Amino acid sequence: MGAIYADIEGRIFDPHKGRLDLQEGKIKFIGLPEERIQEDYLRILRYFRFFNQYSKTDHDQETLKSIKKHINGLNKISNERIFDELKKILLLRNIYSLFSQESSKEIILNIFPQLKYFKRLKAINNLNSKIKEKYDMTLILATLIVDESNNYEYFCHKYKTSNNIKIKLKNISKNYESLKSKKFYNENNIKKLIYLSSKEEVIDLLLFSLSLNNIVKISIVENLINFASDCVIPEFPISGEYLKERGYTDGINLGKKLKSLEKTWIENNFFIELNQTNKSLNKDNKN
Repeated sequence: MGAIYADIEGRIFDPHKGRLDLQEGKIKFIGLPEERIQEDYLRILRYFRFFNQYSKTDHDQETLKSIKKHINGLNKISNERIFDELKKILLLRNIYSLFSQESSKEIILNIFPQLKYFKRLKAINNLNSKIKEKYDMTLILATLIVDESNNYEYFCHKYKTSNNIKIKLKNISKNYESLKSKKFYNENNIKKLIYLSSKEEVIDLLLFSLSLNNIVKISIVENLINFASDCVIPEFPISGEYLKERGYTDGINLGKKLKSLEKTWIENNFFIELNQTNKSLNKDNKN
């Protein structure tokens, strides 16, 4: 398929009968697989990407033998190039089939042993299309590698991932244990988390939790995702100026009092009785 060409007038040139292979869903190398792989070992990963996208048949066994024979050649390829190809694979709609087939699973895990939570993909694969569309490449990667440990850091270091990817994986890892508690899955808690972080980070946590598939009903999580998307972020009604007007002049004490009041406000579901607060402030300043 990679050797189908068109000229400026739209005429097709197909010297290797790629269109026929495409129609029949046959994925194969041009010429001898062994020669093509040794020209560029990254073609091992590209083979699986194209196979997942277009194949209608099983793997050619001779092709798999050539891939296994030369798999160590990927050590000669830069990690940046390898990760760029992995990112394309993670965006495949049917990525789960990559791990549901024993032959491809064995090879992919040989290259990327960190993708050990591939079984989680089955839960995502069973979600409705509207929810599945919310999973980006980084979230699929998180599904495959993140747990309560900091093992994701090694992957990020090895493949020199972007800071955005690191931040996203860190957010899920540090909240991993919380996702095991049913207390996490209520609107008040979600609203608090959004205020303390961001809508994007909280929605990532909810989407990731669906891959764990054993905490709460999928419908509850889906409703919380919709709630988070529409949530209006509350605004803390007390400012530093407000405290200064009531006698707070010391910067350290003012900052501590502001944080204390904000914490109380958050814990009270974003409500604070200003009259009672003012009395408390006046009492503090008299003392």
